[in-house]
Amino acid sequence: MAEPLTTAELKAHLRKTTTDEDTLIASYGKAARQWVENYTSHVLAPRTFVQQFAEWGDYITLYRQPVTAITTIEYDSTDEDQIEFTDYEYSTGQYPLKIYPGSSFPTLRTNGYITVTYTAGYATVAEVPEALIQAILLLTGHFYIHRSGVHDGGMEEVPLAVRSLCSAYRIPVLA
Repeated sequence: MAEPLTTAELKAHLRKTTTDEDTLIASYGKAARQWVENYTSHVLAPRTFVQQFAEWGDYITLYRQPVTAITTIEYDSTDEDQIEFTDYEYSTGQYPLKIYPGSSFPTLRTNGYITVTYTAGYATVAEVPEALIQAILLLTGHFYIHRSGVHDGGMEEVPLAVRSLCSAYRIPVLA
C-alpha cells in the first residue's frame, strides 16, 4: 500500500536533509495517515475492507469512504453456511454509502452475520483533499517534535490545527 506522502515530502516539511531518521519519519507519516483516516473515515491509501453486520435492518451502512467497489456481500443463511447476496442497490455519490435490497433482504440465520468485502480509497494522491494532506504533514511534525508522550493519550495530544483541517471531512460513526 502506497502512502499518500513520500518520506521525501515528509522530510521537506520537517526541513530534514539527512537520511539518518528516514525510517522514523516514514513511520510517523504512516501513523499520522492512520489517525486522519480513523478520525474522518476517509481512506487515503486505497485498500480492501471486510465489515460484518449482525442484522440487515433497512439498509447496510459502509462508513469508510470513498467506496470504489463492492466485491461481495455474503450472509449466513438458514440452510447453508455462506451465501453470496447479489440483489442489492446502493447510493452513489453519498457518504456514508448505504446498501439497500433490490427487493428484500434474505433471512439471516440466528446468530449469523452478513459480511461485506469492499474497496475504499482515493485512486490517486491528487484526489486526496488538500486539507487532509496538510493534516498529515502537521501531525507528522507533531509526532517528530514530541517523541515521548507527556499526556494521558487523549485527544488533547492532537494539535487543534489538525482536528480543524479534518473536521469538514469527518462523518460521525453512529454504529
